[in-house]
Amino acid sequence: MANGTGKSYTAFQIICRLWKSGSKKRILFLADRTAWIDQTACGDFKHFKDALTIIKHKKIDNAYNIYLALYQGLPDNKSEDA
Repeated sequence: MANGTGKSYTAFQIICRLWKSGSKKRILFLADRTAWIDQTACGDFKHFKDALTIIKHKKIDNAYNIYLALYQGLPDNKSEDA
């Protein structure tokens, strides 16, 4: 979809339906820019309120159901033994 056509709003609608139906308990929304994460959290996704968090410093808090994150902000699953 082109810029300004409602990608975040479309994602919100899909996520909202999946979450409310109970078919998905935890959902991750990935973006490649901090501005889009902040805009999404304060805009379309604000209706999730206390169920939403932004993953920062590669730390995931399991108390939430909806996660917003940058690709670079996700923890890597590489084992230190590998």
